[in-house]
Amino acid sequence: MAAAVMDLSSLQEATSLHEVAAGGFLPKVRLWAARHVSPEILRRLARDRSANVRPAAWERLVAAGPVSADLAVAGLLDPCPAVRAMARGTGDVTDPAAWYREAVAAERALPASLAGLAEVGDRADACLVGRFLGHSLPSVRSAALSAVARLDGDAYVEDFLEALLDPSPRVSRTALRILQRGFCSVPPSVAWEQLGRAASEHARRNALTLIADLDRWEALPCLLEATRQADSALRTQAQAFLRRWLARCNRCFTGPTAHQKGAARDSLELALLDPDLASALRSVL
Repeated sequence: MAAAVMDLSSLQEATSLHEVAAGGFLPKVRLWAARHVSPEILRRLARDRSANVRPAAWERLVAAGPVSADLAVAGLLDPCPAVRAMARGTGDVTDPAAWYREAVAAERALPASLAGLAEVGDRADACLVGRFLGHSLPSVRSAALSAVARLDGDAYVEDFLEALLDPSPRVSRTALRILQRGFCSVPPSVAWEQLGRAASEHARRNALTLIADLDRWEALPCLLEATRQADSALRTQAQAFLRRWLARCNRCFTGPTAHQKGAARDSLELALLDPDLASALRSVL
């Protein structure tokens, strides 16, 4: 607290705009500045590295009047969704969707421009965005996945499943989050096939997580089969998911079909489980 008070005092006495907006002040002080200081300093803070400071500065700038064209462009390409939303009503940009299409085509600040186009574009823009699913940078591949999911997710399910195996943990995690939304139906057998193809630990972990979140009776044989995999971390994860599966039994009022129960029993006989877990599963099968 003492440091913050001293920093506020320094801020009030600062004579250089660069001194105010450079990294010498605590983030909480720069946030205070974004809410209280002059428009000149606000324009610097609108480009601050803190995702908390920039939206506060932008809110005051937009309320104060016209925003310069160069600052509006910086806002349109800001990583923060709140800043992009505020910037779309400023500057000389009258058609944000068209502006973002041009920015994406020119590969300008791709993660932000892809996200911006997804926010204001339409289904037809998914084709433009989809070109970047194989980009060399994980940050761009991840942004492209999120963008096509928002624009036309049903048409890109196979791409999401493929991205689950991406060598980048970030991209694989993005694909998992998209598939977990449930806007498309992924059969456990397809997710299991992806697990078998996974070359990295994070991809195997995410594929099994996806399986565990699918239809519980369809997923059960796959979770049991996973306890026999060579990857010890995967076996441990599978047992944890099976314990969660058991804990949720009282919340599920849909019973298995005869085929589903038979498949689960067959898989249970071959599964490598802790004795207490195996016993508990037999009691519900």
